[in-house]
Amino acid sequence: MTSRAQQDRESIARVAVILARRRVTSTSLDRSPADDSLELHRIATRLHRADERNCNEDLTCPACGGDGFTKPPDGTSALPDQPWECRKCAGRGRTTGRAEARNEARAREIANAYNLRVYFQGDPRGCPLYLIPNEREAGQGGDACNYSITGIAVCHLG
Repeated sequence: MTSRAQQDRESIARVAVILARRRVTSTSLDRSPADDSLELHRIATRLHRADERNCNEDLTCPACGGDGFTKPPDGTSALPDQPWECRKCAGRGRTTGRAEARNEARAREIANAYNLRVYFQGDPRGCPLYLIPNEREAGQGGDACNYSITGIAVCHLG
């Protein structure tokens, strides 16, 4: 029987090999597919923990009351009745919103370097992040409902 640490290493290596085969542009000169694979797995771990918290705790943003929008703080807006995206939660309505937005943006940035799209699955019972080839368009197995078949699962560590 293999340990969880061994399974994590194998998953990181598997995704690194896939990334190396798909390399289109480099995210930076000193980054390798192995580095990007490790970072994607760390992001998946953070997203998984956030999904667990969202499932088990009340994380409603106190600034916007869970709506994701607030009124302008000083009323200097040209449209004073127009709601603004809440800064505390990045418009997500949860206290973990800004961190989730940062992690998702970084995952998209890495995936774009390999001509991949990212699908985020918010259920903590599965893999939180899937990489889907851009070649897969809707109707060719690329729509969101086929992410677990056509995508590359990036599992959380630990």
